[in-house]
Amino acid sequence: MRALILIAALLAPPLLTPVPAAAQTTISPRCLIRTEPMSFRPYSALDQAPNTTTSQIEVVCDPLDRISLVRISLSQGRSGRHHDRTMTRGGSVLHYNIHTDPGHRRVAGDGTNGTVAPVRLQRGAGRATFRLYGIIPPRQRIRDGEYDDTLRVTIEF
Repeated sequence: MRALILIAALLAPPLLTPVPAAAQTTISPRCLIRTEPMSFRPYSALDQAPNTTTSQIEVVCDPLDRISLVRISLSQGRSGRHHDRTMTRGGSVLHYNIHTDPGHRRVAGDGTNGTVAPVRLQRGAGRATFRLYGIIPPRQRIRDGEYDDTLRVTIEF
């Protein structure tokens, strides 16, 4: 079975924009998919360190409906490139990316061009959790404001 979910990468000043609620989608009577929005803390071009955050996608199936394999794929987003995703605000661009590891070495994607489409093998009750790691490289000159990008997430089980 395949499911398409949209997640948003969002850079927003605190207290100015409400954080979007987690998405929740029921695919069949027995499976539920939960996603957390990926929200970064306020970005400053003066920061020396990258701006990082995490998010997760969870697939939970009724124990009677045991899943053996779950795979997720992430689209390229507005940039059209997995290895150089961008959030935009009008004509301004802020480079960022999403990885499958906390060291930011494996780009989350669809398994092509050196990207990783994470897979989880399950035994017993159907539950698979995928943690994603977002990063905005430091020292990018941008205009103030809220930047965003939307990715399509495909979940296969």
